[in-house]
Amino acid sequence: FCISGAQSTEFDDEGSALLSMKSSLDDPLDCLKGWSSENQSSHCNWTGISCDSDRLVTGIDLSNMNLTGNVSDAIQSFHRLSFLNLCCNSLYSLPRSVSKLAMLTYFDVSSNQIAGDFPSGLDAAIGLVTINGSGNNFTGFLPEEIGNLSRLEILDLRGSLFR
Repeated sequence: FCISGAQSTEFDDEGSALLSMKSSLDDPLDCLKGWSSENQSSHCNWTGISCDSDRLVTGIDLSNMNLTGNVSDAIQSFHRLSFLNLCCNSLYSLPRSVSKLAMLTYFDVSSNQIAGDFPSGLDAAIGLVTINGSGNNFTGFLPEEIGNLSRLEILDLRGSLFR
């Protein structure tokens, strides 16, 4: 006698996290219409999503999709995320939890409408090569720990109003 129950796997959790991200965004062009709970287990095939052989999200590219809204805190769920491109939308804010993306090598949030402080804690992503936050309205202080990123090759924050 065997009872089979649904087990939550990490890739199902990531599918849920992607749906949470989608729910925090307005998608007037329906670019993310394929992101649905009906095909949540195939999230690696969703528009803008790349996965590794374990079916864990390694890349999110939502650039140039005319998205508006705030990036959901669910972004911290992607422990293997190395590529994040949210360029050229109308996003308003980033959650503090982006600092938990320790595998990031590419971080592009350029040409949005993000205001306020630039995210601190990105130095946890010791392999970070590119940070592009240009074309936003960042203010305050640039986090000093960015200076600890020894592999950083590109830092573009043009248009910000740092003190």
